Amino acid sequence: MSWPAGQEHHADVLAAAIVAVLITASAAGWILKLRAANGQPNATIDNLNARVGSWWIIAAAFGLAAWAGRAGVIALFAWVSFVALGEFFAGCARSRADRVVQASCRWIAVPLQYVFVWLDWNALFVVFLPLCAAIVVAATRAATSPQQALRSAAGLLLCGYAIAHIPAILTHVQA
Repeated sequence: MSWPAGQEHHADVLAAAIVAVLITASAAGWILKLRAANGQPNATIDNLNARVGSWWIIAAAFGLAAWAGRAGVIALFAWVSFVALGEFFAGCARSRADRVVQASCRWIAVPLQYVFVWLDWNALFVVFLPLCAAIVVAATRAATSPQQALRSAAGLLLCGYAIAHIPAILTHVQA
């Protein structure tokens, strides 16, 4: 990602700090595994090492997205929103109508939100998902299933609207 003049140094320092923290955490996990657990399975230490491994993957994904530029950052966070909304809705849908509303949120509303980010349509970006959550989701489900309507609206706002602000802000920083 291209950064404003003078900001390249800050991005490099941040990347180096993240790598240093992850190397330190990996080394600590390895030492704990050898010294405290004597190389044997230990639920707590194995959990720590698994989490550090996950953070390596997250850091690498974000680094690759940032390296790919604006499109990479938007694509990464669109994927994160899509997956997060799927996880949020997992097990929530009780009826066919709930599943239809939730699938519409996941397959139509969230991708449209990222199209607005890509096109820099800030007015639509700011109002689209809150209106979808308030009007479409709540109105279609509130009469028959108010709790499901609130879950769908909350999922859309948390996983679509809130996460979409990250690439929106990052892409405006570079402009």
